[in-house]
Amino acid sequence: MIDRRAVPGDGLLHAVPLGALVVLVLNDHGWKRTHPSWLTGKLSDVAGMIFFPLLLQAAWEVGRALAGARWGPSRRALVVAVTATVVVFALAKTWPPMNAWVRAGDAALRWPLRLAWAAAHGAPAPAVGGSLLVRDPSDLLALPAALLGLWVGLRRVRG
Repeated sequence: MIDRRAVPGDGLLHAVPLGALVVLVLNDHGWKRTHPSWLTGKLSDVAGMIFFPLLLQAAWEVGRALAGARWGPSRRALVVAVTATVVVFALAKTWPPMNAWVRAGDAALRWPLRLAWAAAHGAPAPAVGGSLLVRDPSDLLALPAALLGLWVGLRRVRG
């Protein structure tokens, strides 16, 4: 019999967030360049609305577990993660100050990966640089996709 006890962050191992992550990476690092269109412009937004709430929930679980605190799949953590994702995304797509803040945060989070890549290839350390986050209110069409992330997370909380 398979042991079905939850592990911190294992909500990301469901096929839906894994598929969303694959689409996000392929779209941002390939399809947008090879097939620029309205669809590829929105595809990453939809994938992000599915994946990022579950990533935030996973980070909360892993953080609590590492701190030695009691943790578990939490409905409250999931709802906060979905709400935060939707609010930040909506503001970043419509309000210039939030767009600038999210772009700066994204650039800072990506920099260690860019530094590691440069070091592995003998290249000089990159500047922190910028992030491309277009302020486009039509991207709000992706917001309902957060409900799919919520659904996946709720199944885990219940099950």
